[in-house]
Amino acid sequence: MMRLKVLYKNHRLVVPVNDTTQSVKQLIFDLEQRFIDHVCSDFQKQHDPKKHVKIHQLMTGPMLHSEHHQHPNHNNNINGFLFNLNDKVEDVLRDGDIIKALDEQSYIDYQLDTFCDRKRSWLHLSRDLIHSKDSVFGEIGYHRKNKLYCVFGTPHHKQFHIFSLDELKNAPHGHEIGIERDFLDTWYVCAKFEKPSVQELKEDKKMVCEISLHIKTDANDEKIEIHQVSVHEKNGHLLKGITRSF
Repeated sequence: MMRLKVLYKNHRLVVPVNDTTQSVKQLIFDLEQRFIDHVCSDFQKQHDPKKHVKIHQLMTGPMLHSEHHQHPNHNNNINGFLFNLNDKVEDVLRDGDIIKALDEQSYIDYQLDTFCDRKRSWLHLSRDLIHSKDSVFGEIGYHRKNKLYCVFGTPHHKQFHIFSLDELKNAPHGHEIGIERDFLDTWYVCAKFEKPSVQELKEDKKMVCEISLHIKTDANDEKIEIHQVSVHEKNGHLLKGITRSF
């Protein structure tokens, strides 16, 4: 039997693994059940426990101090290594290993830091909220797996979406994603997809779609700030087109 030391948010558990031939994907499911029992109240267990505990990936845990000195070329910017979900537990883990179970926000941060070219984002809108010290933002840019990423929300809670070239081509006209509202319904940020018109396709056959960011920070303000970017394709690669604001 294998014992793993598992970190999830601020919680820590020692978890026995009886079947080490199971996949990492199955291990994630088992860990979710363990943390639901550990974290959730009886009421939460009966009413949508996955709302409170959802593991998106596993990552190797922090290195021990002694191990750090054995690897002089260790990059401090690397927080850990992800697991292939189809691998067997016994092939990638050892008894006593420390692993981090990534919740949604941690997994989004990993995606943004690793794959998203945020310094050259195609669109970025950020505004301070009127009745709060917080801010709300929306961002669209290039994902290094030749995809488009969209991220919305506040610094504390984000929604994240990625789209391949085919998914962008097939996105229905007027499709809307990423709406984030607070419980008073005083602000929102979202993105809307638009198919190119016949005239636009005549002028540029490589245009895939147009995406616009919409942001509003106060329920009493009728003004909605809108910025739009066109998405193009060349030899199968996604490219940024023209940007404009309304």
